[in-house]
Amino acid sequence: MRSRLTFSVHVVIAVCATLVWSAHVRAQDTTPTAPTKPTASTTLDITDLKIQMAESSLKVNPTLRGVAELASALESYLTKNCFGNLLQTLQYDGPLTDPDCIVRMDRLFQVYPDNPVGVCLRDGLGAQTCRDAYRNQSLKKFTGGSDLKSIPDPALKVGLSAADTAKINALSETLRNVNAEYQRATTDEEKQKHMNDATQLYDQLLSISCKIVALELEEPAGEDSKPKEDSSITQAREKLLKIPPALREDYQRQMLLEAEAELARSGKDKERQRIILERIKVINNPESESGITAAGKLRRRVVLPTCYDYIEQTSKILPNFPSPTCHRDGWYSPQCIDGIKQWHVYKRQMAEMIAKRGGKKVTPTPNAIISSF
Repeated sequence: MRSRLTFSVHVVIAVCATLVWSAHVRAQDTTPTAPTKPTASTTLDITDLKIQMAESSLKVNPTLRGVAELASALESYLTKNCFGNLLQTLQYDGPLTDPDCIVRMDRLFQVYPDNPVGVCLRDGLGAQTCRDAYRNQSLKKFTGGSDLKSIPDPALKVGLSAADTAKINALSETLRNVNAEYQRATTDEEKQKHMNDATQLYDQLLSISCKIVALELEEPAGEDSKPKEDSSITQAREKLLKIPPALREDYQRQMLLEAEAELARSGKDKERQRIILERIKVINNPESESGITAAGKLRRRVVLPTCYDYIEQTSKILPNFPSPTCHRDGWYSPQCIDGIKQWHVYKRQMAEMIAKRGGKKVTPTPNAIISSF
């Protein structure tokens, strides 16, 4: 019991020290913390591996989830390598000139024609097409599930590490203390100081709790989804893809004979004939595209419950702070970039207003809170 208490105290002390240092470095600047940009070699190695794995998986088992996994991997590459210094300059007009970026953007459009990341890269963040592309995106709270096949990303089921959970608990406790000090404040300067502290705390809470984000695609409600591929077609593709191309010919010949014989026995069963003809196409070219795409599908960013709740809470308590918008829509979305620009204007206006009042005492706002805990 004592060791647990000691650990909690150490975590709280560490968080408080971090806040002091953060306040010193930022000099009261509460600009939201953007994700740290990895080195180019690390980014390429990891994202390229994810893209290759998603491509292979989609060939073997063409499903909407497979499209989502490939799209997510391609988006990860494009946002980390192809928007330039967007998060520093808050400016990207396009068009792309880097050959690697163009190749991956084109591949993304093949499986996801109206993909918002691709559209914004192609047309620029200020284009109406870019803004429109994000309109069907929503945030979804992960509610669990025992079947990994029904989960967009297994990392959601694993959740945050014990260390991250301890940080969140310590930050939450510090936020409660800041809230109490805010309610006791009697001047604009005091209130603004505590609000700046709270903003930094919320920024850190969001950065930790929203580490895991998965892309989920779904058919719009009320629309008929594309029929699932018949298992015989999937099995034929899987079998042939496991055989090196140079050794496939004999297997293809035998499978074609069997399929043609089955077609001859199908009689007037049109649906059965359609399935067999599709299987014959796959036998002839097992590496051909499945044809399934994300065009017109609903797009959701799935996050852990803690992330979802902090986004909701921060949006209500700090409506001008862009961090929840960036974690909700994505750091490279036009909504996020617009929010950061507006936040800079808001901070400047607040500083000017407080300077004019000269620290004059004000009546505390009734039931003023900056935390819902």
